[in-house]
Amino acid sequence: MKQVDKLLLRSFIGPFVITFFIALFVLVMQFLWKYIDDLVGKGLELSIIAELIFYASAGLVPLALPLSILLSSIMTFGNLGEHYELVALKSAGVSLIRIMASLIILVIFLSFVAFWFSNYMLPKANLKYGVLLYDVTHKRPAFDIQPGIFYNGIDGFSIRAKGKGEDSRTLFDVLIYDHTKGKGNTNVIVAEKAEMYPDPNGNFLTFKLYNGYQYEEMQSKPKPRLDEDFEHTRTGFKLYNKVFDMSGFAMKNTSEDLFKKNYQMLNVFQLQYAIDSLDKEIDKRIVTMRKHVNPYISIINDTVRMAKLDSLRKLNRLNSVDDGAILASLPADKRKDVLQRATSIARNVKGFSNVAKRDISIKEKSQNKFTMEWHRKIVLSFACIVLFFVGAPLGAITKKGGLGLPMVLAIIFFIIYHLLSTVGKKLAEEFILSPFAGMWLATLILTPFGIFLTQKALNDRSIVNIDQYISFFTNIFKKLGFGKSV
Repeated sequence: MKQVDKLLLRSFIGPFVITFFIALFVLVMQFLWKYIDDLVGKGLELSIIAELIFYASAGLVPLALPLSILLSSIMTFGNLGEHYELVALKSAGVSLIRIMASLIILVIFLSFVAFWFSNYMLPKANLKYGVLLYDVTHKRPAFDIQPGIFYNGIDGFSIRAKGKGEDSRTLFDVLIYDHTKGKGNTNVIVAEKAEMYPDPNGNFLTFKLYNGYQYEEMQSKPKPRLDEDFEHTRTGFKLYNKVFDMSGFAMKNTSEDLFKKNYQMLNVFQLQYAIDSLDKEIDKRIVTMRKHVNPYISIINDTVRMAKLDSLRKLNRLNSVDDGAILASLPADKRKDVLQRATSIARNVKGFSNVAKRDISIKEKSQNKFTMEWHRKIVLSFACIVLFFVGAPLGAITKKGGLGLPMVLAIIFFIIYHLLSTVGKKLAEEFILSPFAGMWLATLILTPFGIFLTQKALNDRSIVNIDQYISFFTNIFKKLGFGKSV
């Protein structure tokens, strides 16, 4: 059996590694397609893009790993069944569970590796990815002036050039509007030609302007458009150096402290601590709300009780005293005072209750996210085992190897798994399901199906009896009068 175990391991590991990296590549391409608009045109270095893709791929491992285990298990046992190797082993008295034993141990080991990765490596990768993605998406587009188009990328300036040299450094017929004073187009520079010289550190950009003029209006307030008389200065120059601050174009290095408390950047122990802390904060907020509201309720009760006593003395009856009779029995000035006081108390209670309710709702939503993330780190390991027990018996039943049918079956079951996971997540986010039920929905549904397939494979039975279905539909056609044609 050791040779059989080695054969199974070799047959499984090859497709597993290949399908894992193929699935990871496809998911990374989806990531690039999603953020292509934030990456193009910003002059990013290849090292930054490679680093971003690396951290993004780490976050996609929880999707690629179950798919690769599912597909490789179907392929491995499909190949064994197609070449009658399963039949030979079973005829020698070896059960299917014994045949699967080495791969079961391997998959359990992979599930522990998956938990270790999602608990320790993934939070760090998510932190690096979140910070880098934030810096990339908030980086300004690279400096690029197109002929005949106003460029507004530099704060406070609008630049237009009618022509651009082949060296991409020389501009012709240049027009520069200076809006730094916030007074509109009151400062304008016109030049025949300009040459751009960036600072070695990229902090400044110098325009060498040739043969031009600078116009600047002198009035403190803008005049109406119809008034053509205004005070201005006109300065001519043969060479003028205009320096622009380009520090805003550099990619900023945001501190990781701004992101490290996010639920995706924490391990299970940190998540549990955050969940307990939020639970204490919610209880504390509820207690505070009760302490604030109870005195008002006591005042209302005391006011009503005193009003009832006064009314009872005046009305001289002990039964059937309603609020309208109580209020009507009070003097007009006292009645107004009671109403104003009651309205003020009600508004205070309502205002404080609404604020407390919103605060509690925000904390509950945050706690729900932390709890869902806690379950996500554990459910990944169990998903690997469950999908193996779906794929292995499915391959043994279909007896088809290669990439044809196994690929189709793997995609179908993975889509089902992914849809159930997404639906469970959405329902848990909306508090329709608990975090446990939402995050474990896909695994709990597929587990009985894996047990069912394993039992079928152990008993060498097909999932469905095709002959029974053919006979069933044939009888129906005969009853409908299509017996001859059938």
